[in-house]
Amino acid sequence: MYRGAPTEAVLVALDWDSDVNAAQWATAATTYVEAAFGEGTLTDCAASACWILSGRTVAFDRLGVHTALVVAADVKHGGELARAATLAG
Repeated sequence: MYRGAPTEAVLVALDWDSDVNAAQWATAATTYVEAAFGEGTLTDCAASACWILSGRTVAFDRLGVHTALVVAADVKHGGELARAATLAG
């Protein structure tokens, strides 16, 4: 759980053993988001992908073996948090 002004978010950051495993999770994350949260609108953000879903945002980012999945209130902060987590790897 991330808490900081001006937003709160849930962040799952995972580092994988290989690029292949990270790529498999990136594919699975899209399936997971659609199954868990329903149809959303894919939109541009600071992360690899962001979806706007019923009053919240889900952001996913991958840089090499570093991945982050974030649920936040808005696209800007969700995308930025996901990107920061993968950069911190």
